[in-house]
Amino acid sequence: MGIREKINNKKSLGTAFALALLLAAVGVLAYSNWPQHRFAGKTAFYSDDDGQTWFIDTVYKSTPFDHNGKQAYRAMIYSCENGKTKFCAYLMRDKPEDKKRLDDAVAQAAQQGNSPSSVTLFEDKGIIDNMEIKQPGPGHDWFPSMSPKGVDEINASLAPHADGTLDIVYAE
Repeated sequence: MGIREKINNKKSLGTAFALALLLAAVGVLAYSNWPQHRFAGKTAFYSDDDGQTWFIDTVYKSTPFDHNGKQAYRAMIYSCENGKTKFCAYLMRDKPEDKKRLDDAVAQAAQQGNSPSSVTLFEDKGIIDNMEIKQPGPGHDWFPSMSPKGVDEINASLAPHADGTLDIVYAE
């Protein structure tokens, strides 16, 4: 007996199945519209050599920015092998129009005597979702982080290290 026949014979099964689908749809909708939660730290990792090395600076920087005469980007650092190996999984940058908005807001905050941490745009879901990513190293292109290609880039950079102990590393 196929699924259709089972549902036709047992209406409660069909109702339960429809309810499960509805709950799944509500869950997906809620998750996709949930406010972005950001790490509460005040520092982040950055790289000015395409992810080969990284350094810590304030989280309140738009990227790219000048660092020792080179462009620096946000570096997403992960560890595997129970923390023994750390690596840059991917780099992130703001789109030019978002960088300008962030830089203008930081400048305005400074004129008013406020710190960059007062700029709420750093937590704006639209700006965060607009960021672009790329794998470290030469020969990799930038892609919108929320696009299928962007997700593929993240997965491709993490897959070689997926030993069951993969963890994000937070700058401290």
